Amino acid sequence: MTTNKTCLLNGIILLALGFWGYAANQFALHTGIVPIGFGAYLCLFSTRHSIENKSLFFFNGGLTLAFIFAMIRPLLRNIEQADLEGICRVSLEMAACVMAVIVYIRSLNSGHQKDVA
Repeated sequence: MTTNKTCLLNGIILLALGFWGYAANQFALHTGIVPIGFGAYLCLFSTRHSIENKSLFFFNGGLTLAFIFAMIRPLLRNIEQADLEGICRVSLEMAACVMAVIVYIRSLNSGHQKDVA
């Protein structure tokens, strides 16, 4: 899978799960907008995301890593509240980002300069 497709898929997953989480909290928890905004950003810039555009590639990779660490707190909150739906939702968001980071690292390590969809 190319990094463009991975970025787009990660963005779609974050948009869908973020909106689901935001709606599940009756649109009251404003931190629920973060996955929606980050997913929208990834979807918008997925076509420009490639190994040739190194600055955007590393910026998106860094933001994805930061997002993974930022989701630890909501995951712990959902665990405290024993909210199984919230645990699954946040875990899926984090898993999608981890898989995206793995694809980014593999594309860097592969040495392929031809990573355009």
